[in-house]
Amino acid sequence: MSAFREYDTHAGVAMTVDPNIQALLGGLAETGFAGWNLAEVHRHRTVELVFARHEGRFVLWIAPLDLDTAFYRRTGRFKLGYRGEPPHPSAMALLDHVCTRVAEAERRLPEEALRNIFRVTTDVENLRPHNRELELRVTSRCNESCPFCNSFPYVENRLDTPESVVAAIGRAKALGLDGIVITGGEPTLMPDLPTWVSRAKAMGLHVVLQTNGVRCAEPSFWDPFQRPDRTPALPDLLFVSFHTQHAARLKTLTGVGGTFRRKVKAVQTALCLGMGVTLNFVISTLNLDEFPDFPEFAAATFGNRISIEVSVVAPTGRAAQATELIPQVQAVAPALRAGLHRARQLGIEAWVPEECGVPICVAPDCSRHFRASIRPEPVGPLAPDRVKFPFCADCAHNTRCIGVWRAYVELHGPQGFAPVRD
Repeated sequence: MSAFREYDTHAGVAMTVDPNIQALLGGLAETGFAGWNLAEVHRHRTVELVFARHEGRFVLWIAPLDLDTAFYRRTGRFKLGYRGEPPHPSAMALLDHVCTRVAEAERRLPEEALRNIFRVTTDVENLRPHNRELELRVTSRCNESCPFCNSFPYVENRLDTPESVVAAIGRAKALGLDGIVITGGEPTLMPDLPTWVSRAKAMGLHVVLQTNGVRCAEPSFWDPFQRPDRTPALPDLLFVSFHTQHAARLKTLTGVGGTFRRKVKAVQTALCLGMGVTLNFVISTLNLDEFPDFPEFAAATFGNRISIEVSVVAPTGRAAQATELIPQVQAVAPALRAGLHRARQLGIEAWVPEECGVPICVAPDCSRHFRASIRPEPVGPLAPDRVKFPFCADCAHNTRCIGVWRAYVELHGPQGFAPVRD
């Protein structure tokens, strides 16, 4: 039996290791190399192989050939590289050995196995709820291309057919959950979306729809969202990606320019139709300067009926290979404080999420805005892609904190984190 485990990169839940990955690595998964043993496997846009030895950990990655990223070596089908500094000279020998194994394996493995190296499909029965909601990733297609996106064709919680989405909605009801979150990719591209929303509403489920707002600006987009008696069956909440108040910045931030007015109108239309709206502002090095004033823009444009969720670019997905987009928390802290204080003055609800945000210790004077502060239960064991520091044990928020991205610490270090005293 393999000595390593594969993890859902968001939940830290152990899963059965894909045999395609084991085949790609040959016997390396079981035997190791030069004292390095495979400890963890993480899959998102790339496959990350975490090797451990007494000197430390060494993270190698395997990416599709079409991924636009620098690399250490390429084979006929893949790019390979590593993160951080090699903790021991033998680490580079390990990397060369993995490259050789992969090059040999791709010549003998069937095409289907190679295509499925990155693919994570989710059985409906294995979908895991979070905060009494079930997230349904209904597509990987998108009409934008954000450079920091963490949603790719090879992600967890993906439902590949309309029938599987319907089954997942039924599972949410059977589990007694409060609602579902429909996400992607961009779910407004899916022709069955009105049917899914209507079905969930008929079951009494609260429906959150995550969208970039490009396709749903016109009221006519929502006309098909009806119950059988032709009364409206709209999402309860639109969670809209809105990363800038400046139209000129949109192409840099989303890969697509000229859609700013549509995004604004999408929010206004949703509010007019009675839907709740949350603007999701993801802080990166590209827009860090504008978050202090973003609540002012939101209030002037939409009033205070909207809320704001402020995330920070995480070292996952595309940003794992574009680390220049990941800001240091020392730079995030003053901008975050200023924006949250202004939102409170304007009467706008604003939140920092747990997984996609930063720990409370980054801005402890704004703790009321952190979802971790209202966590109903203490956190469980750390996910494998998270770390805590020795001083965290003395922090007043330790039992509510899920830790810091391990890859962030490898990139920027521990500066900016400190225990909060009662």
